[in-house]
Amino acid sequence: MDSSEPSAKKSKKSKSFQHQWYDDNPEWRTWVKECLSDSEKFLCVICNENLACGRFEIDRHSKTKKHLGNLRVYSFKNSSFPNVVLPEISSSVCSQLDSSSSLSSSELQFNERVKAAEIQFATLIAQNNIPLSTAPQILKLFQSIGKEPAVLQKMTV
Repeated sequence: MDSSEPSAKKSKKSKSFQHQWYDDNPEWRTWVKECLSDSEKFLCVICNENLACGRFEIDRHSKTKKHLGNLRVYSFKNSSFPNVVLPEISSSVCSQLDSSSSLSSSELQFNERVKAAEIQFATLIAQNNIPLSTAPQILKLFQSIGKEPAVLQKMTV
């Protein structure tokens, strides 16, 4: 091949961060930031990751399961909690709550303690930016360790 002929391969065009993208996508201002260490990447504040730059790449990332899951936690963590959506309650729990007059006070207190523990757990997950996909594994660990309260009480970090 003669050196004056153009290469058959397309050269990959580098995409650097463009602040003008915010004009067309104002919602990006809250979570897309310029990566200071590499102009060809952007920082996703929600996922705390540096990713390849470009409008298409940012849009594609915004639709990933990981980003959407982290967005839910991020939104919960950074809100004043006015629009908190609580997890759905199973129909059996609903029927128990509907007939709360038939529940003994100890059962009602137990259900309240369970709900309080669930809220504490959700808060821990949100405040520490732990991926929601990890929460069920952590809960199973707590449930396993909790079978021996004395062991749980003696645990240290």
